[in-house]
Amino acid sequence: MIGFLVLACVVVLVLINVPIAVLLWLMIYPMMLRIDLASVLGVRRRPRGIRSSIRDSARTTPTSFPSGPTAPTSATSRAAP
Repeated sequence: MIGFLVLACVVVLVLINVPIAVLLWLMIYPMMLRIDLASVLGVRRRPRGIRSSIRDSARTTPTSFPSGPTAPTSATSRAAP
């Protein structure tokens, strides 16, 4: 009985998992090759987008949220006509 379970595990591994892994790599590898390394290294010259991304993520961390309920904004506090 144990020999059958081991055989079943090997069959599942070889016939299902390995081909799926190969197909996933065949899809992902071309995307990795399209990365323009010159552009990635050029970030040092113009770090504007990286800086704004870091700044924006620092603004929205859970520690920067108010601890209590917030007051409604002017757009949500208007009464319906």
